[in-house]
Amino acid sequence: MIEPIQGCRAIGALRAFHGVKDCVSQRDMRVACSEMHEKDVVHGAEDRIAKAIKKVDELYKPKLIACLSCCAPTIIGDNVGGVIESLKQKQKVSSEIVYLSCGGFESVAWVGYEDAVAKLVESIKNSEKKETSVNLIGFHSDAVKSSFDLKEIKRMLNACGISVLAVLTDSSFEEIKRAPDAALNVVMAGDGVKAAKLMEKEFATPYIILDSPYGLNQSVEFLEKVCEKLGKEIPSKFIEEEKSEIKEMLYKVHLYLQGISGAPVAVIGEASRAISLTKFLWNELSLDPRVVAITDANYVCGGLSRDIKKYTQKVLVEPDKYEMSKTIEDSGVEIIFGSSFDKKIAHRLGVPLIKFSYPVIDGVSLSDAPYAGFRGVPTLIEKVLNAVLNFEDGGR
Repeated sequence: MIEPIQGCRAIGALRAFHGVKDCVSQRDMRVACSEMHEKDVVHGAEDRIAKAIKKVDELYKPKLIACLSCCAPTIIGDNVGGVIESLKQKQKVSSEIVYLSCGGFESVAWVGYEDAVAKLVESIKNSEKKETSVNLIGFHSDAVKSSFDLKEIKRMLNACGISVLAVLTDSSFEEIKRAPDAALNVVMAGDGVKAAKLMEKEFATPYIILDSPYGLNQSVEFLEKVCEKLGKEIPSKFIEEEKSEIKEMLYKVHLYLQGISGAPVAVIGEASRAISLTKFLWNELSLDPRVVAITDANYVCGGLSRDIKKYTQKVLVEPDKYEMSKTIEDSGVEIIFGSSFDKKIAHRLGVPLIKFSYPVIDGVSLSDAPYAGFRGVPTLIEKVLNAVLNFEDGGR
């Protein structure tokens, strides 16, 4: 059972599944499954999940097993949490176990993400603080350009004398255990705020919610606010050098940028990306975001979506596919920023599609060219200009 646009709460998880046989693709080697059969839906399958967990622990000896129950066991009421607690008490498993109920009908994907990150926080303990260190919370390792974005954000923070201890979710379990050592949690555009609040309560770790650093202005603002929160001096020389390098590159394409100035566009994506990208397109490229469709919200999305109404004519929060398509078609956009799922509407309107949001399943990204941070500015502008130029030449 999957919500068409938002997806069910299990999407994106790296896990051990308790669910029906063949519910999980065997091509994905990361996933273990309890393989429920038809009779188990009638009689229950708590014995199967116990066997599966013990087998995973025996074969792979992982530090952490993330156990997620799918739709069928959730509907019939399998007491998976009780099974796991029994295994722990009887010391039949050496691995740490985190359990999350993930019936597709229970919530959408972003709520599942929030709950999963919070569950990870529950499994760690407090320790000694390091004054010039942060955690990045709400970072999605399965997003397009994620590894390069993370590398760039770490580079910028390191230039300020700030180290990154843990990234939720892009760190090993051992790194996540060190998360309470950080002096500050940086919540990326609101994703993962539930975990940040829990860490503030349990470990007295303050948090700050910042826009994803797309573009020059938001990258500078990102560094300034983190430095201010940690009481560190802002590295003005570093920022000026980065600005100068970007301006020198953009001078070569300033005529192209003038040519697309004022072009009407639509932005489709998760709140953590779509809102920040909209600000970049408006403030730095002088594009006209006619429609912003937020496919996956978060707990602070309401305030953020109100904030971007000054940049766009229409904000849609978790719309259905028909409403979103109709609104975009009526808005007269000339460029769409979205995901692989938005190819049909772009083709129907005869406009270029620039893929920046989740998921991108029909392309690869191997070169160290981030979307975020200072080094992401030329990458984003290249994407926009090349999409327009190639489309005018008949490219799709």
